[in-house]
Amino acid sequence: MYRITTKLAGVLVNGAQKNIRELERKRCESVFDEGVTLIREPENAFDPNAIKVEAGRNYVGYIPKGIAKDLASRMDSGSRFIVTKSWLNKSDFHECVGLTVEITEAL
Repeated sequence: MYRITTKLAGVLVNGAQKNIRELERKRCESVFDEGVTLIREPENAFDPNAIKVEAGRNYVGYIPKGIAKDLASRMDSGSRFIVTKSWLNKSDFHECVGLTVEITEAL
């Protein structure tokens, strides 16, 4: 079974900071176990292997290119994947927040 944990890329654009903070505020905790989805974007102009990550239909980032290349080919071949856990990345020294996700192949 395929399983990987990664920090999301692209968390500084397209409203991701606001969306991640809203997710944190709504859940009142730093670990989110549901509602985070993977969306394959084969027509993405920047990366044909792009996989967007949303929480409650709100953009929160992308799977990093190196991981997306392998994961996208598996998705395109019919494998299904789910985000089984996600963690808030937050520091007392920086204003920016991010997410780390655990992705597991759905059987």
